[in-house]
Amino acid sequence: ARIVQQPMASSWLLKRSDIEQSGGLFDEQFPIFFNDVDLAWRLWNNNVKTWFVPDAKVLHHGGASTRLVRPEMIAESHRSLRRFYHKHFQSRLSPPVFRATIGLLEATGRARVRLAKQRKREPQ
Repeated sequence: ARIVQQPMASSWLLKRSDIEQSGGLFDEQFPIFFNDVDLAWRLWNNNVKTWFVPDAKVLHHGGASTRLVRPEMIAESHRSLRRFYHKHFQSRLSPPVFRATIGLLEATGRARVRLAKQRKREPQ
């Protein structure tokens, strides 16, 4: 076992006191993506140790439902990433660096959505 900063949330076991100490479970700003990243960030910043146990087995069908609406989910993922950066990094980065970072996130998101839409139109 080892300490990790942000494991996959589908396999977490958390203590209520750690969640409460870190500001609650999931932030509703993140309806589908980055809610686990936000919680892991808050836990980490409250000195809550998260352990990865490689012997544990969890079956997670990642993306099983979001795959059906892939371009829309990619767009939502990037919106959530921008929310995460606004929440946790806007006050930590200089304004020009923050604006450049957000601009890169937006450009990358638009490119990924375009590519997903193009692939969706191509015959399988």
